Amino acid sequence: MRRKSSLVSALLFLLASQANLSAEEAWEAGLKLQLQTERNCDLSYLTNAKTYRKDNREVVEARAHCTDGRSFDVIKRDAPLKFEINECGLQVC
Repeated sequence: MRRKSSLVSALLFLLASQANLSAEEAWEAGLKLQLQTERNCDLSYLTNAKTYRKDNREVVEARAHCTDGRSFDVIKRDAPLKFEINECGLQVC
């Protein structure tokens, strides 16, 4: 019986992981398309990507890096909305 409950737990964990991965892939695919369409940016990779809930809304924030070297700070404050995209400028410290 113990082995069966461990197997069920592992299966539930795997399904939950797949659900989260699918949601993450969905927003990344949307962001990639929006960057290409609006900014002519081929997305290379993301940094500082995080998702969280605020005021009962799902928020996604990240820095998007294009293959041509440009970077954009992106934020989406609710699932059906588009990302707000702000180009990162040169910073001098």
